[in-house]
Amino acid sequence: MKNQFKVYLLICASTIYLSCENSTENYLDGNPIQFSASKIYSNEYLKFEGDPKFEVINLDETSNFESLIEKMQLLSCEDKFTGLTYSLNDTIHYQYGVTICPTSNVTSCFFNRNTIRIKNDSLKNYRVSIDQYYPIESIAEQLKTMEHVDYIDTSGNPILKKVLIYLYVEEKYPIIKTKQILSEIENQFKLANLVMGEDYYRYLLIFEEENYFDISFPPPPPPPIFEAQENKGFKLN
Repeated sequence: MKNQFKVYLLICASTIYLSCENSTENYLDGNPIQFSASKIYSNEYLKFEGDPKFEVINLDETSNFESLIEKMQLLSCEDKFTGLTYSLNDTIHYQYGVTICPTSNVTSCFFNRNTIRIKNDSLKNYRVSIDQYYPIESIAEQLKTMEHVDYIDTSGNPILKKVLIYLYVEEKYPIIKTKQILSEIENQFKLANLVMGEDYYRYLLIFEEENYFDISFPPPPPPPIFEAQENKGFKLN
């Protein structure tokens, strides 16, 4: 009986030890992660992972979007690629993003008509309208309008250009707002690709320091004025 009791105590002690050990080893920035926590990787993250110039920023160690931009700019000015990781709803996310180095003299121009601009929970789909607002939960639906082809593959299938997603989050929001938006973007693309096929829609996240979302575009120029001239057709003033 005494031996059985000793065995019981040994099992209990081992269980307590393992429980404590796991609780200390399975924390992400002070937040406990369940063993069931899944991991989601964006294709762009996997593409650059392993590159010697690839560095990862943990959003759980960042206060807000502005602070994140500052960290990303430091890496950008060092010509490094930026990975992003964060925990949300028992899931660890891994995504990739870019921003412009503020001291760089290089101007980046993207000739791409597949463009979405996001501010907080709203987006503008420039394929449809420069003035219409949509919720970010509609991204999968908006992707149906993306038709700018990059090239034709060897099987004759059109490969779309990556959808450029310009992202800005107001400073007043804590970092969880940014995490929720990033997670929704990835989920919406996965949802759209379930219908169209893996990697049919691809995206590139471009983090913006300034709010260009609310800038009003100038009205289009007036139509040209043609002045009829006798025996000379039309003259453009």
